[in-house]
Amino acid sequence: SVEGSGRSKVGLWRARLELFMYETFTNLRISELFDMMVDFPDSVPALLDLKESLAKTHQYPHLVTELRAALHKRLLHAGANTSDILTQYISTIKALHQLDPSGTTLAAITLPVQLYLRARHDTVRCIVTGLTHDTTSDLFQELRKGSLAAGGGGGGWR
Repeated sequence: SVEGSGRSKVGLWRARLELFMYETFTNLRISELFDMMVDFPDSVPALLDLKESLAKTHQYPHLVTELRAALHKRLLHAGANTSDILTQYISTIKALHQLDPSGTTLAAITLPVQLYLRARHDTVRCIVTGLTHDTTSDLFQELRKGSLAAGGGGGGWR
């Protein structure tokens, strides 16, 4: 019937419009993702919104491409302090775990950061300083958690 055909066209347009809305929202949030990681954990609600939107649009490849570019432009350069890079790296790990608990997105994004930190001459010194002088730092807290989970009392370090 003509009436049934009209309803199906409206339903089709509604679905297209909804997908367009989610894709537009996802693109906006992806463009803000670096700032969300800087603001973590205050940005968790925005990250959860992005997670829900990504579940509908499957724009993970776009997220990886854009976030890698933002990391290179805004963090992985000679003007950035190594301690700031390490702090942001930890926030990135936490934020990406909110978006994708499987770790797939995390693995795709953090490799360039890992390689960059390995090439910096002061990375080890910054890590040691963070462990021995600032027990309130994210680095200290995360490494302490890893140590306790690996058998307690530092026995997990090799």
